Amino acid sequence: VFDNKADWVVSDVESFKPDGYWEVICFIESIYYVPVAKLLPVLRGLAEHLTEEGSIIMRLGNFSRHIDHMRELGHCCGGLEIKTDSDSILRITRSQLLR
Repeated sequence: VFDNKADWVVSDVESFKPDGYWEVICFIESIYYVPVAKLLPVLRGLAEHLTEEGSIIMRLGNFSRHIDHMRELGHCCGGLEIKTDSDSILRITRSQLLR
């Protein structure tokens, strides 16, 4: 983690204002703390601080438990890439959020 190849920020996501542009923003077992009504505005605000090819990566241990969040993401971001090998991983690109 301390290899100078990544920056780690711990913050309240609803009020976070990033500096610069990021290739990846990760939510590890945390996106469901954002109320569904605020989910898209929060993610779109963060997407403005992603590089052109940037992505938001989310890990959710139980998609069905957070089905309201998943539905909201599905409505705005068609073609979501979901990996479900061992953990549930969701990737949303900058272009999916800002179209």
